[in-house]
Amino acid sequence: RIQNVIDMVERALNTIKNNKYYKIIELKYFDDMTLEYISETLGIGTTTIKRHKNVMIRQLQLVIFLDEIIKNILN
Repeated sequence: RIQNVIDMVERALNTIKNNKYYKIIELKYFDDMTLEYISETLGIGTTTIKRHKNVMIRQLQLVIFLDEIIKNILN
């Protein structure tokens, strides 16, 4: 079951990997960096970082939760 969750998250992440701001997700969630550090690293403002991070998180939620709902319907 854990492997299914990991696979689902990886599939969802693949849907946003080509996003120009994907590095925000990597730095924030995989490297545990602060928004201020990300801002300095990428040379963009924290408001822009928050906005693009939230958009990508919503996209991930749609992919993950719709996938889970479809699985439940089919089972």
